[in-house]
Amino acid sequence: MNIFSSSSSSPEELEYPNDVEGSKAGSSSYDGSSENTGQEFTASCSSDQSGSKIKAVDTYMQGETAAINRSKILMYFALMGAAAAVSAVTYWLLSSEEQNAMKIEFKAYSREILKQATANSENIFEEIYGISKAITSRALDRGLTWPNVTLPHFDIRATSSFSNFEMVAFAPFVSRKNKEGWEAYSKENQGWIKQDYFYRGWEETPPAINEHIHSINLTKDIWFNHRHLVEYNYSDPTIYEYEIPLWQVSPPPKDSSIINMDLASHPVVAHLLWDSRVKKVKEYSRAIFLDFLLGEAANDGHPRGIIIEPIFDDFNDDAEVVGFMLATLNWEQIFQDISFKKGAPVIVEINANCSSGFSYLITGEELKFLGKNINWHEKKYDNFTESAGIMTPVESREGYPPVIHDHRPTDTEHDLSHCTYTMNTYPTVQFEEKYHTAQPIWFAVIVASTFVFTTMVFLVYDILVQKRQKKLLSSAKRSNAIVSSLFPKEVQEKLMNQVDEENAGNMRHGRRGAMADFLDVANPKNDDVVPTGSPIADIFTDATVMFADIAGFTAWSSTREPSQVFILLESLYAAFDAFARKRKVFKVETIGDCYVAVTGVPHPRKDHAVLMAKFARDCMAVMHDVLGRLETNLGPDTTELGIRVGLNSGPVTAGVLRGDRARFQLFGDTVNTASRIETTGQKNRIHISEETAALLRAAGKESWVELRKDTVQAKGKGELRTYWLKNASDLQSTIEFPQTQFKDCLEQDLLRQKHERLVKWISEILTSFLKQIIAKRKKLEEVKGVSMKMPMTAIGRNHSLCNGGVLEEVQDVVKLPKFDPRTCVAKEELEDLHPVIATELHRYVSSIESMYCANPFHSFDHAAHVTMSVVKLLSRIVAPETEANYNGGNEASALHDHTYGITSDPLTQFSVVFSALIHDFYHPGVPNKVLMNENSKISALYNNKSIAEQKSVDDAWQLLMSPAFENLRGAIYSNTDDYNRFRQLVVNCVMATDIVDKDLSATRKARWEVAFTEQANNDFSELTVNRRATIVIEHLIQASDVVHTMQHWHIYSKWNAKLFQEMFSAYQKGRLDTNPADNWYEGELAFFDYYIIPLAKKLHDCGVFGVFSDEYLTYALNNRKEWEQKGKRTVSEMLSTVAVLGGRQSAR
Repeated sequence: MNIFSSSSSSPEELEYPNDVEGSKAGSSSYDGSSENTGQEFTASCSSDQSGSKIKAVDTYMQGETAAINRSKILMYFALMGAAAAVSAVTYWLLSSEEQNAMKIEFKAYSREILKQATANSENIFEEIYGISKAITSRALDRGLTWPNVTLPHFDIRATSSFSNFEMVAFAPFVSRKNKEGWEAYSKENQGWIKQDYFYRGWEETPPAINEHIHSINLTKDIWFNHRHLVEYNYSDPTIYEYEIPLWQVSPPPKDSSIINMDLASHPVVAHLLWDSRVKKVKEYSRAIFLDFLLGEAANDGHPRGIIIEPIFDDFNDDAEVVGFMLATLNWEQIFQDISFKKGAPVIVEINANCSSGFSYLITGEELKFLGKNINWHEKKYDNFTESAGIMTPVESREGYPPVIHDHRPTDTEHDLSHCTYTMNTYPTVQFEEKYHTAQPIWFAVIVASTFVFTTMVFLVYDILVQKRQKKLLSSAKRSNAIVSSLFPKEVQEKLMNQVDEENAGNMRHGRRGAMADFLDVANPKNDDVVPTGSPIADIFTDATVMFADIAGFTAWSSTREPSQVFILLESLYAAFDAFARKRKVFKVETIGDCYVAVTGVPHPRKDHAVLMAKFARDCMAVMHDVLGRLETNLGPDTTELGIRVGLNSGPVTAGVLRGDRARFQLFGDTVNTASRIETTGQKNRIHISEETAALLRAAGKESWVELRKDTVQAKGKGELRTYWLKNASDLQSTIEFPQTQFKDCLEQDLLRQKHERLVKWISEILTSFLKQIIAKRKKLEEVKGVSMKMPMTAIGRNHSLCNGGVLEEVQDVVKLPKFDPRTCVAKEELEDLHPVIATELHRYVSSIESMYCANPFHSFDHAAHVTMSVVKLLSRIVAPETEANYNGGNEASALHDHTYGITSDPLTQFSVVFSALIHDFYHPGVPNKVLMNENSKISALYNNKSIAEQKSVDDAWQLLMSPAFENLRGAIYSNTDDYNRFRQLVVNCVMATDIVDKDLSATRKARWEVAFTEQANNDFSELTVNRRATIVIEHLIQASDVVHTMQHWHIYSKWNAKLFQEMFSAYQKGRLDTNPADNWYEGELAFFDYYIIPLAKKLHDCGVFGVFSDEYLTYALNNRKEWEQKGKRTVSEMLSTVAVLGGRQSAR
């Protein structure tokens, strides 16, 4: 029965049809049967509709499932393809990276080899020049007549000067007319051989020489690599009228037949000598057999050549060549002192334009000669080659340019004398194999496995999802069946529509909820993307804005530790804030070293310009006071900082800028103009705009304002007329002084005050180390149970002013004490220094300051600057990235090991700072070379070696040893061991600042090579650790001595100008032969390239200075680049400056 078709029937009829039928038993059965049939029909129709809907759903789901399955299969194939592609790309990229790494490493290694080999070849040509000058000088001094010249101690001179040659010889020109005279001379003067035998310690009697000039007996092909030769015909016929007998030889000959051997009889040597005589330059031959000179030693198969240096009859430009210095060179010597990488075989091929060349194999520490050709490398490495010209003669005499061979001989025509060599490097298969690893394969497998694993995860996840979907579908079928069985079609549609609307609403809500959840994660709920409510902002028509910037701050901060930078800023800003609160000035913000404030905001006031002017003066005054108090803690040059202030008045927009870290902000043209006014101002002056000046005049403060004579160009504003705000001191000063006299007195007074502050600062630095020395000594006495003190009269008597004594004391290794955790001292255990010791220490530093020479560069100011760098670097050693807790023995021990024991010994740290203080104590303002040339008594006293440095040590030490400082000495050292270590460290540190002395430099370089090689990295013996500590300390003082080159450009420029002034002054006084301005630009570039930058890199390689080594290297590279760009202009400016200073001094 359809409830919607029987709408007129009563409820009773609808509710009770069967009861009515039963009560009518006598009625016809048709009606009843008729109703039952209708009910059954309705039920069957509902059942059919439900079944058809389920079938339709099944059909739809099957189609969707098939489409999804097809997509899944495509996705799985795509994942497998992506896995293969990504794995292949990964393998290719990693393999390419290994190949590139090999190329980069090889190029770096090759350039290192080429650089050192080129340097060695240049040094080889230079070595022989000195002795040729000695022979000329000998002949001139003694009035000798050529060719009858013999140089005494020839073997000693040769062996001390030439480390790369197998033989060094001297051969004069002998005309055929003077042949008999020469032979008689050589017979009478052959005693030099016996003399050299004696100095060599050879006991046998030297053989008598062949007194007759004789030709060379050539027993084999003269060429190392044969090529057809062409003879030379010289236009000068006098060439053929001379013979060139071999005369003096080092080492002295065992076979006397080589004496008086005519070198002109050898075709190669003859042409080499004639070329050298005609061109008056050095010459180097191609590879030849030298058995006629070296005997059997020349038959080892290695290529050799001859270097010729002409000897002149005097030192004038028109001098004539009267003989030659001749040296034989084994090509292996070119590779001397080159650090070969272990296990990195490289082929070096020497290609010559006059022969087929020859090759070497470098394997670890071994150099192996391969043979007489250049085809030893693999062809696949042709593109890897690095090349450099080598063994190219340089000019040997001023006024005679080097020979440039533009003509390249053909295969059948070659120069008998000069030969052009090119060194090429190639990797080997073994070199490349070092960089081939299984890493690309492993990574490719890992990537592929990751994709496979991801695919399996997706597959498992899909199976689980399908199971869930089947359950949901089954539930949906049952629900649909129930609904279909309970409700007619129209009701189902309404119900479904209602459910759809609810689901749609839930979906929309769900999306908003998801977005809200996302935004809640990204932003707190109280910080909506679009803030609600009205902004807190307003326009203030009458306001004055101040920008105050610390002038010189960037350069100053480059020389300080981070903590010192923040101490300065916090102290200054705290002082400014105090005046801001007092004056009712609103502080807006600080941006780095810039302080921004405003008046008239947020509380308007009419006198905002006057108020800001007073506040600016307060800041100016208080800054000088704060800097003066801080210099004792922050070091020299702190008081040289200044402040640059800019004021502008006008309307501003101000308000709270909401969001993260909400803050009060100013906006508008007035703010921008105030910033421009500040940047165009001057140090220690208050620069104000025309608007601010007008407000001050309107307020009756016209006397405060002074028109700036020049207009300024402000970015974005164009040309502006601005004013200066006078300081209070300017307004109060009415006394007039003679300008020059007043300025001189003021400069002297300021310098005296500055030195007093520096003396106090250095004294406090040394005091801090003395406290640690005394505390550790007490700990050690407690541990050992005995007193460590000895009478001062028994210590320190073995050092006095002596002939070269200081230099003789330089130690290769300074022994530092071993680590003992029982002697570690915590900061709270340090005690104040006894007043007597503190007084003596201050008096000693003050005495050192008073006795420093008044040089522009080598002065007490420079000593303080060096001291500050030493303290900074020591702080990085003492406090690396992982600081040790001195209350814990393990961490302190690790720190001790990391810093080679320097951190554990406060006496070492005190010694380095002490050395920085005294290292230029005596410096007279000229280089040691000038003192040597002047033949002063001091230079003779110190054997012309490290004169200024030795004198500094002696004088400072003599002062320290005086009775006035007995208590100070007792605090520094209390026993002989401490005294000796203190003395050794001071000597080593001060002597390390002599970077010109070649012997000291070579010794330090050799120690570095021994201590920081790959083999030494795993050596932790006491000797090696102490050697490293000694090297680190010396490099620390060296870097500090030239630290201005590794600091901000302004710092470098200041000290560079001081050094230039000092050198130019010496030149004006006639103490320097050449004007320093002539080569100052090039000299600074070379100084950066060959000393400063390598030194900065060594600071990094030491591994104990942390990020400061990188900072020093970065500044050095930047300064070098900037000097290259600005150096020539800077030299001109320095010349102008010294001219002005010279005029001022003359006026005085």
